[in-house]
Amino acid sequence: FGARLNDNNDYGQIRANSGDAFVTGGGVYNHEPALQVTHGDGNPSLQLTFSDYSVEKIDDNVSVTHIVLKDTVYPVLVTWHIKSFNKEDVMEQWTTIENKAKNSLVLNSYASACLQLSSEKYYLTHFYGDWANEMRIDEMVLPEGIKNNR
Repeated sequence: FGARLNDNNDYGQIRANSGDAFVTGGGVYNHEPALQVTHGDGNPSLQLTFSDYSVEKIDDNVSVTHIVLKDTVYPVLVTWHIKSFNKEDVMEQWTTIENKAKNSLVLNSYASACLQLSSEKYYLTHFYGDWANEMRIDEMVLPEGIKNNR
C-alpha cells in the first residue's frame, strides 16, 4: 500500500472515510464486493459496521489484528483477520463469517478483502513454461472488470 510513513503523526492526516476496506454487496456498492450473501428470507443486503477489534502479538515481528464487523439488521458477524509481518513489510488476511440466525445464510461470493486501488493501468504478470523452458514471463494490461482464466 505504499511506503511507510516516517512520522506517526502523519497517520492523522489520512481521511477517515477514504474508502471501505471490506465492501459488501446488496447495497449501494456497484463494483465487485468482498462479500455477497442471501439471507434466509431472501434479502441480499448486508451492511457491515465496526463492532470490535483486538490485536494478538505472536512474536516481536508478527501480530494479528482481528476486526469484528456486524450487520446492522441481521445477526451476521464477519471477522477480518490481518496478520502483519513487520520486518518483511508483508500482510496476510482472511475472514471468518458467522451466521447467528436460525435461518440459513447463502454465501454467493466471498473474498478475504476488497482492494480499491486507484491507477490508470494495472498489469498482470505471470510465469509459465515447461522442461528446459521454465520461468517464461508474460505481462499484460488488465482491463476493467473481472479477469477470468479462460
